[in-house]
Amino acid sequence: MSLLERILIPKENANDDSAIITSLNKVDQSFVKKDEVILEVTTSKITLELTSNYDGYLKLNCELKQKYDFGYCVAEIYSNKDDTLNTSKEENKSEKNEKSKVVITKPATKLIEENSLDINLFKGLEFISEKNVLDFLKDEKSKSNNNITKLDGAKLNEIDYLENTYNTVIPSTLFNTVHFDKQITKNNLLKNSILPYIIQESYFLLKSYPKLNAYFNDNQIYFYPEIKIGVALDLDKGLRVLQLNDDYKNLDNIQKNILLLIDKYLDNKIKKEDTMTTFTITDLSNYSIDFFVPVINYKQSCVLGIGKFNETNNSFIISCTYDHKVTEGKYVSNFLDELKENIENKYSPQDGNNLIECKSCLKKLDDFEVKNNFGFITVKDNHGESYLCRNCFEGY
Repeated sequence: MSLLERILIPKENANDDSAIITSLNKVDQSFVKKDEVILEVTTSKITLELTSNYDGYLKLNCELKQKYDFGYCVAEIYSNKDDTLNTSKEENKSEKNEKSKVVITKPATKLIEENSLDINLFKGLEFISEKNVLDFLKDEKSKSNNNITKLDGAKLNEIDYLENTYNTVIPSTLFNTVHFDKQITKNNLLKNSILPYIIQESYFLLKSYPKLNAYFNDNQIYFYPEIKIGVALDLDKGLRVLQLNDDYKNLDNIQKNILLLIDKYLDNKIKKEDTMTTFTITDLSNYSIDFFVPVINYKQSCVLGIGKFNETNNSFIISCTYDHKVTEGKYVSNFLDELKENIENKYSPQDGNNLIECKSCLKKLDDFEVKNNFGFITVKDNHGESYLCRNCFEGY
């Protein structure tokens, strides 16, 4: 037999145990050239192209959208096409031997033939009864009455990934309101984005809060020697958390790096090193979400979430989900308070009295001669939070 190569699913990161076949570029028993892409597999973090190291004939051992463990042989390359056929015959013969060991009752056999069912649908059963077949048909009929959409490989891996995470952490979430002058973002590369400012201030602050740049495993806390901030991206190609480079001191460079990561994401050019993060930030400030509970990334202890920017009072709510196995509420509260203070000291509007204006008369606090004990009333409705001056509130 002229076997040239066995192509295995490589283990690209420690967070996953398997990958899903998301693309088959060649058909079984076709001729492939050296370095030609045969198929693509997707883990929770990246999509990998698997290529052949030889010219030869392809024997596929996998199916599209199916999950396989790392190390599984998804394909083989042979110098002779007949060898791929022989391999198929050997496998088919083996399958027939397995089938011959299965006991099928006559009523079950009749139902299987009448409904043109594949015996492999009952794989794992050594005895197939009429009830087994009827239960299967009932289940299929139930499915046909529902509108079902199969999940793609990236989403299935994301689910596995998050399930693994929440099997290892005890999550809790705290919130804080931060005032910010969004006018300063209008001429930036990322217009109207507050994300670069959060990234920079978080990086500087994390040096004083090492428990938030760590993770719990085997009854121990592991502290990362470096801070590698990851940004959560989901642009209709599955959720990815991608690492920014080490230059956090320059806001322009942070913005350029975010745009670079977006290009890599959209072009499917994410590499293993792009996914190695120690702390995650997810930004929904441009959506109509006041606040949310972000999900902790695998082998991390903390994630920040940025809620909708409130144009009325120039603020947003920042949320922080943390692992109780690593730290506690007081520690995270101090982190959020200090983060809020650092951002507002640098980037909040200069005149605090002009942060608030009356929803009715549109006057600000500075417009009133009497300031002592005058105050504004907070009003909450379906459109968010706003204010009324005491004159309008009391009907003057």
